[in-house]
Amino acid sequence: MADYFFYGSLMDADVLSAVAGERIPPGRLIPARLPGYERLGMRHGVFPTLVEYPGAEVAGMLVRGIDADVARRLARYEGPGYILARRTVTTADGPIEANVFILMRPGRTSGKIWDFETWCRRHKRRLLRALAKDRAR
Repeated sequence: MADYFFYGSLMDADVLSAVAGERIPPGRLIPARLPGYERLGMRHGVFPTLVEYPGAEVAGMLVRGIDADVARRLARYEGPGYILARRTVTTADGPIEANVFILMRPGRTSGKIWDFETWCRRHKRRLLRALAKDRAR
């Protein structure tokens, strides 16, 4: 079992559950912050990536106790361009070491801060439909 920090679409309980293949109760998503990074949009896409930036921090969600099967599904969702790195995130209960998906080759960003609420309004439903269609295959 491992702890994961999510900073993009997987911060949403519905999306996380669809990717995980099991219901992840919203109560398991713990607000957390990742220091030393900014969350920027990708140049040609709707998803974010992390870019190291001293003094910045990214708000996200920590999920504790991810098992190996769910971890494999998460890695498949993120794709081969991402590596899994251990980083210290801060929660209301203090610092926790967590796995974080980080783009191997940064630099393909839009240069603009990525906003979760805007993403939910514009893109969440489309992603959930695509995930459901993929699961049905």
